[in-house]
Amino acid sequence: MEADWTWLAASAQGTTISAETRLLLFTHAFEVLGVTRVGLKTDARNQRSRRALERPSFEGVLRSWSPPWAPGEEGLLRDSPMFSLIATEWPAVEAAPQDRLAESIGEVR
Repeated sequence: MEADWTWLAASAQGTTISAETRLLLFTHAFEVLGVTRVGLKTDARNQRSRRALERPSFEGVLRSWSPPWAPGEEGLLRDSPMFSLIATEWPAVEAAPQDRLAESIGEVR
């Protein structure tokens, strides 16, 4: 399964929204759908997204993969780093976003 993209307004960036979204996505993929692998990609220039995806394993860069969405870049192709998370890694990865979300609302885990 490959997860599509998300977009957050500047006011939502740096909040727990992205962590909560990934937690819901991965929980549904692994625990409800029973997939064995979730793939993720971003624009190579998007450092914030790349940092957010560090937990899954970096697999490589798809060069000249897709058109960019930025104005003025019509006719160009962007590079897309690929990351993945597999079902056997999920239990260890699952705790991190849960802990971050608990901290943001003042819970002690």
